[in-house]
Amino acid sequence: MTTKERLISFLQYLKISQGAFEKKVTLSTGFVNNVGDSIRKSSLEKITAIYPQLNTAWLLTGEGNMLKEDTEIPHVEEASIGIPHIESVEAYCGPSQGFDVSVMRKECPVYNIPGMEGADFTIRAKGRSMINREYPDRSVKEGDYIGCVKCRSGVVRYGEVYALATSEGVMVKIVQESDREGYLLLESFNKEEGFKPFYYPVIDIHDMALVVAVASISRWA
Repeated sequence: MTTKERLISFLQYLKISQGAFEKKVTLSTGFVNNVGDSIRKSSLEKITAIYPQLNTAWLLTGEGNMLKEDTEIPHVEEASIGIPHIESVEAYCGPSQGFDVSVMRKECPVYNIPGMEGADFTIRAKGRSMINREYPDRSVKEGDYIGCVKCRSGVVRYGEVYALATSEGVMVKIVQESDREGYLLLESFNKEEGFKPFYYPVIDIHDMALVVAVASISRWA
């Protein structure tokens, strides 16, 4: 069995797709398919930071068991009950916490929402600023569930949609590079209703998470 085959076996154990795994660990698209006999140290560190139960010796050489025998490491069956959902946004966006997944797993409800595989947590959308009339399938409407992946690399992908934990609460915006030092330029999809771009100080952004999925639920009764 090759390193790639062992990694795929681990993903099957996790019951997670290759794409969801790559997003969650912040690896490049196609990483799993392109894995050779060895894995870069930086990539291995990213994987073990998210999945400490993985036995890296087994992954690289096939020796031993797939999972570590450390009983203090949570097993996947315990950790994959669902995705933490932040009901009260304000309680989780203070300077000392941001999107603290470890806190959320203990104190937040967890949901299993199809299409949210690989997300670290979900939040509910508020307002109309992210309605996208040009590309409706990219819209974020009032009440939608938003699946987010925490930014672990510190790299901001300009032009992508992020959830930003700030002192004013959580904002969901397109993040653009700013020509003002110490600021990010935040944009909305819904320009038709007067939602204009604005500069926001980086120092007041306590945490960022990439939006990777949006689910809409319409109740008829």
